[in-house]
Amino acid sequence: TRIAVHKAVRVIAMSDFVRLFLMRDWRIPEKKIRLIYFGNSVPAANPVRPGIIPESGWDDFMFTAGSIELYRGLEDMILCAEYARRAGRPLRVVVAGSARKNMMTYHGRLKALAEKLGVAEDICWAGQLSNEEMTWCYDRCRAFVMTSRVEALAVVVLEALAHGCECVATDSAPLPEAFGGSALHYPAGDYVALARRIFETLDRTSEERCSVREKVLARNADFSWHLTSELTIRTLLEAAAEKPSDV
Repeated sequence: TRIAVHKAVRVIAMSDFVRLFLMRDWRIPEKKIRLIYFGNSVPAANPVRPGIIPESGWDDFMFTAGSIELYRGLEDMILCAEYARRAGRPLRVVVAGSARKNMMTYHGRLKALAEKLGVAEDICWAGQLSNEEMTWCYDRCRAFVMTSRVEALAVVVLEALAHGCECVATDSAPLPEAFGGSALHYPAGDYVALARRIFETLDRTSEERCSVREKVLARNADFSWHLTSELTIRTLLEAAAEKPSDV
């Protein structure tokens, strides 16, 4: 990837975090890079409840999604669930996403940690879900939670915004950039701070929830596929017109 980026006439960065990384760490000239966000997500028209989520006692749950990888820091969510139970405010957590072969051992360690802390019954490992099932989870969750240590941008952020979810995420780049002030943030690894942020969302009045939803949907409007395609085409035309001597 690094070789390809250095040889490229133009480079598209999906977040300012990526743009700055390319400039700072890979020494890519600023003039070669164009920041172009992805467009926004479109919720499925016919939401379907995932069959793996228990019917009883799961009407109010936290939702997190994405491949099960080390960088996602899902330990935060498990430790948060244990802290919440000790605080007398137990949480239900639905985790969507699967683990590739190299991450199966890590997935096993996460499940073992949940068992050890006595919160295994509070966590539903939903696995890979369809678009309709994902929409159901986004629409029904009490809050969408991202515990990632790093992302390039994260499609699930755009999905959560499109569904108007109340969101809690780490303050790791580029999540504050992506949420644009519409989410609550906490320091990665600080599960107590995560729990407090979640409690903050749970304690909002209906009026406060409506206000947050408006802010989330306003941020969602900033991600336009029309603008994405327009900027991408313009960048490709610029690259095609570039003289080899200018590269």
